[in-house]
This record gives sequence, C-alpha cells and structure tokens, in this order.
Amino acid sequence: MNESSALRTSPPSSTPTPSVSLIDRESHFAGTYRTPHDLRIDGRYEGEIECRGSVFVGETAQVHARVIAGNVIIAGQFEGEIACDNRFEILPSGRVSASVSA
Repeated sequence: MNESSALRTSPPSSTPTPSVSLIDRESHFAGTYRTPHDLRIDGRYEGEIECRGSVFVGETAQVHARVIAGNVIIAGQFEGEIACDNRFEILPSGRVSASVSA
C-alpha cells in the first residue's frame, strides 16, 4: 500500500481537531458572525464578530467591525471596536484604528 492510499483509508482519529473558520483573501463577508471556534480573516469583513476563541486578521485582510473575542491578533487592517478577554496583539504589519478593551 502506498502512502497516499494509506492516508485515504485511515480511520478518523478519536481526538477532535480544533475548528478554524476562514474568510479567504478573495471573499467579502458583511453581517454578524458567531462562532465558538477560532476565526481567520484574510479577505474583507464588515459587521460584528462574536468568537469564544481567537480572531486572527491576516496581512491581506481589511476589517471594519465590532469584535468580541477571547484573543485578537492583527496583522492586516482593522477599524472599529475590539473587546477581548485575554490577549490583544498587533503584529508589525498590522494597522489599527479602534477602541480596544482587553
């Protein structure tokens, strides 16, 4: 059996893998997004985000939103409001114009 067929026929792991939602660089989302998992944004987003996990704003992202999350990490452009329970971080490529409570 070659390696690729072994990967296709392997039984699912009993260990759950963490979920990450993605808004890719070619996508635009407007509205309210709620998730208990992590969210990565590489495209455009306008609206509200409620996330129990982490919100990562990628380098190619343009976000105008109100965010409530466990952690917020920004590497792209962000405008709006941020409320996070734990960690708030702006990476060197990040640009933020927001009110922040962390």
